[in-house]
Amino acid sequence: MNRSRLPQASSSLTEAEFGEYAELLHRSKYGELPLQELLHKLDELFGPYRKYLLTSKFFTLLLLSDDL
Repeated sequence: MNRSRLPQASSSLTEAEFGEYAELLHRSKYGELPLQELLHKLDELFGPYRKYLLTSKFFTLLLLSDDL
């Protein structure tokens, strides 16, 4: 996943967190991770102070991206 396309989210995550984030989205896109589990894991990863970064528009763009 290209960090430059995701400046707001990537700037708030450490390198390790960003790697986990990209892996979760990749697994979800290819049916390896149910949506409910993805949302739970993203909630844990972002926590209460960064959850606002997961807006519906942002999330939709990520799921439609071919870069995952």
